[in-house]
Amino acid sequence: MNSLKFFFVFLMILSSTAQALDNKKVITINADKWFLSGDKLGSITIENSNGIKKDCLIKNVTTKDIKNGGGIINVTSDNKAVIFYSSNRFLFVNEAKKCIGGTVLLHESPDPNADVNIVQDINFKNSLYLSLSLEDKDSWSAIIAKFNTENSLIKESGFLKNNNELGDGFQITGLGQGKISLNGEYVAPNGIGCTADSYPGVWDIKLKKRVIIQNPDSSMDEIDKKCEDLFNGVSSLNNIGGELVSP
Repeated sequence: MNSLKFFFVFLMILSSTAQALDNKKVITINADKWFLSGDKLGSITIENSNGIKKDCLIKNVTTKDIKNGGGIINVTSDNKAVIFYSSNRFLFVNEAKKCIGGTVLLHESPDPNADVNIVQDINFKNSLYLSLSLEDKDSWSAIIAKFNTENSLIKESGFLKNNNELGDGFQITGLGQGKISLNGEYVAPNGIGCTADSYPGVWDIKLKKRVIIQNPDSSMDEIDKKCEDLFNGVSSLNNIGGELVSP
């Protein structure tokens, strides 16, 4: 099964648009650009707003970290770590910026099944990770779990179920758009959306319920803004007129 999953992941990457992949090759953290140099795949490059570049050698990098998709990386929502797509291992932003001794280390993924899943986000304050698990060629399920565990905290539609059966899958574009809120209260497996037809949508992790905003007098842009404000900790559920709905 692992080999089959890996094969489908590879097919998905080949079918992704070039623009989607390019967007994952250069990431921005606090106005600095981060990328893996094409001729120095064992180094991470940080370029500041003045165009000054600094390379930091990744001391323990392996071919697994960079072999599929080359320089595709992602930054966690809290800007604390850079995730390497191929292996799901990560380096800490602060360690790379200090680059003590000219080197930095990659750390192991908090997902025990990182060899077949796609890690979307890591929340270090609350020891949570979000991964996508392949169900079929175009169908994915999400896993929101504590570090180094594989039991998803939510086991409803769109998530991996407790007995390892798969939930109702969803399609993703590129490498996915999953996020965990900074406060660790909410998770959006495939983009932030709080309308009734958003799928999988935004979920309250602790209460295991979905966030829905039903306001016929609001435009879609207004609802999206309220949803993002909730997710980003700017507004409360009551303030945005939202409700928690059981599956």
